[in-house]
Amino acid sequence: MDRLNSRTQNPPQWTLKDAFESSTSSKFRLELARLKTLIAAIDGSARLAKEVEVYSHSSVSLRTVFGKLTHLKCFFKMRNIHRCVKRCALKKQAEVNSIGSKLDSAIAPVISFLRSLSDDDPIWEDEEIQEWYVYLKSLPHFNDKLNEDARSVISQFQYQINLHVRQSFHLLNKGMRLRVKNLDGFDQVQGYMKSIGVLKGEEDEELRRTTFDAMNMFYNEHGSMYAQLLNLLAGFRITSYNDSGNSEVLSYSLQQNRISREAVEQMLSCCENRISDIRRTISLRSKAVGSKLKVYNLYSPAPLSPSLINKKTNFYDSIQNIKEAGKNISDTFPDFVDLMIEKKWIEARFSSVKAGGAFYVFLKTLKQPRIFSTYFNNLSSEYQLALMLGHAWHAWQLKDYPEHRSLIPMSLTEVAGILMGEQLLSFLLNKSESQEDKFYFLWQQMKYATNYLLNIPVRFEFEKNLLSSKKRGNLTALDLNKSMEKSWEKWYGDEVDGCDRFLWAYKQHFYKPDQFFYNYPYAVGYLTAQGFSNILSETPDRFKSIYPKFLLDCGSQSFDECIQKYFKLSPQRPDFWNWCLDNVVKKINSFEELLSSGHSKRN
Repeated sequence: MDRLNSRTQNPPQWTLKDAFESSTSSKFRLELARLKTLIAAIDGSARLAKEVEVYSHSSVSLRTVFGKLTHLKCFFKMRNIHRCVKRCALKKQAEVNSIGSKLDSAIAPVISFLRSLSDDDPIWEDEEIQEWYVYLKSLPHFNDKLNEDARSVISQFQYQINLHVRQSFHLLNKGMRLRVKNLDGFDQVQGYMKSIGVLKGEEDEELRRTTFDAMNMFYNEHGSMYAQLLNLLAGFRITSYNDSGNSEVLSYSLQQNRISREAVEQMLSCCENRISDIRRTISLRSKAVGSKLKVYNLYSPAPLSPSLINKKTNFYDSIQNIKEAGKNISDTFPDFVDLMIEKKWIEARFSSVKAGGAFYVFLKTLKQPRIFSTYFNNLSSEYQLALMLGHAWHAWQLKDYPEHRSLIPMSLTEVAGILMGEQLLSFLLNKSESQEDKFYFLWQQMKYATNYLLNIPVRFEFEKNLLSSKKRGNLTALDLNKSMEKSWEKWYGDEVDGCDRFLWAYKQHFYKPDQFFYNYPYAVGYLTAQGFSNILSETPDRFKSIYPKFLLDCGSQSFDECIQKYFKLSPQRPDFWNWCLDNVVKKINSFEELLSSGHSKRN
């Protein structure tokens, strides 16, 4: 029997036996020892940063270190999916993170020196240094003006803060025990991960309502502790930037994402100029259900039609759908998905002690893409799985490239994931046999457009205001609620009944210490995916020609360069973003046409 056609198997659990197995294994200890030795060698070479021969000699070691260090960090990210991680594993993770901090300090003089050179400097003629040119030029460089000691202090302090924020956020969430009620009147107790899953895709409206209310009660009581964490993060970022001679933090995020300020500002401006169109993703759903959409229903699925109720999916049904949809992207994509299943590189089972969210990592030295998610037998989980497989597929294309030429910034990595998710929804919509089924999948498209083009700008606006306000002093939970309400009103207007004022407390993206503004790249990726969808539907041969090349260039070029090269449009101009938004409006119009034909929940 085909392993993907089984109806009895549960979602898969990944294995770590072909990675390091555990932090106490001999394989892990040996790798850690090698890494320490290489770091020491590089540190010695870095002290002679201006001696090009020395740096050239150590660049091979540096390339190896990047690969090994990334591998170890990814391993611990995989190990930490359970909230009951053993103390010994946490100590080893702290040791690896500390090594990463030492690497940053060791190579900082080299990076600062090389980045100060002009593009035509003869040093770049050295072959070993030349291949690092793009990587060095693209690194965030907010602290270049600091001396070596100051950089080292900031690096060590940042490491301690990152560790504290990450562990404290998960510890606070571990204490969440919400008493909620479902449509049948049964009481149940939910933790953090399950509650987030309910708000994202639960079909039971009463469970969504009681979950939202219970979460608000929890954060009313504990919000001050979450506020302390955000104050700590924001305070460190502001202080370190001021000490480095920088006026604001967004510049660092732009460098991390290899995207221009003009591109981001133009994207947000185009969304704001067409906000009446975008808000129709909400108003049309309100029309369909006969009343203004409640805030806890903002990301709810559409009511299931009888035909969909009778064929609700399991994990392997979802995998089959994603494989079929992915054929539009590449003929070899289905084989890649089969490989992921066969090698046990996907973790998708439900467990009450698992961490929330979803992510993918790439174990570079082993050439293993890994996916973490939790599958809940609904379309939201299927869409999320498609996103993760799209990301993993992208990383797989770069598996044979060296580490420094396969570092994909978030602004570009989101394109591949979201495009796969959009292809899944289009595939399901096209094979729908009834108006009710079409309504269901068009509703999903409206839901995701709302998230990427309204909720993401809300988060971006909030984070900008947070950093601006923090300069005047610490912010209370009430201050943060008011700031969220202000951002919410700007983007949602009065289309929603209620405000998700505690979004800042439960959304873990605000607590990612190593990634500032973990929001706008999602909107960038979503709209760019719409551009590729345009090409795929209008000229599929051209898509098959340019998309693989685009994926490879993402590892070494900037977002602006990639868009100009493959779309022949500048992301710093409104033409590109409006062209992408046009595809979103087409979907909105299709949903409106279906409603005009008389279909709604009341039917």
